[in-house]
Amino acid sequence: MSLIPEDVGFEEQVQAFFLAFRGSGVALSPLDADLLINWKERGVPYPVVCRGIRKSAESSARDSRPEESRLRSLRACRKAVETEFRRFQGRAVGRGRHYDQTPAQVAERRRKAAVAKLRKAIREAPGREHTRAFNAALVALTRSPPAGPAEVSQSIARAEETMALTYLRALPFSARRAIVYEAKLNAGPRPPGVTSRARKDALRAHLVTLVRTRGALVGLV
Repeated sequence: MSLIPEDVGFEEQVQAFFLAFRGSGVALSPLDADLLINWKERGVPYPVVCRGIRKSAESSARDSRPEESRLRSLRACRKAVETEFRRFQGRAVGRGRHYDQTPAQVAERRRKAAVAKLRKAIREAPGREHTRAFNAALVALTRSPPAGPAEVSQSIARAEETMALTYLRALPFSARRAIVYEAKLNAGPRPPGVTSRARKDALRAHLVTLVRTRGALVGLV
């Protein structure tokens, strides 16, 4: 994911990304704005919010009818963003498991689980495209051992994106073109006031969401 210039504030970054991802609107609702302030005060990073938004979209695409899959509000992404933030901090996610471990131990357990999941996916891959995608994700995840919870979180996010884009490149040209076109349709027209950088980030997130859903690619948590 590209980086928005440092002189743009957190609220502006997230609002621009979400509006570009949703493809409509010029501002957040008051309740969404309050949630955004809460995330800022707690130090939730911009990439973590963006990944939570993408995860919410993936969940909606899997569980809802097409006409219900578009994200209506930032609040609809709250649970996914909070989960990603816990992982970013190295805190256990789930009920009654591993709460006695340090953040470093939680992060290392998470990294090992992701590696094991990818290796299993490679053995059971249904086709050439999946094999390439899972191998690329494994290489991205194991290229350099992360140093802490934040680095593990970032490494897993990169591996998932690498997996999706590698799978996309392995598809026939007509299939690739159709997915890219659909991603642009899902994003809709660029809302007024949204930066080209936020639009680019949002289109990439839509593309990753579509590819991961259509390819039934393994999720790394």
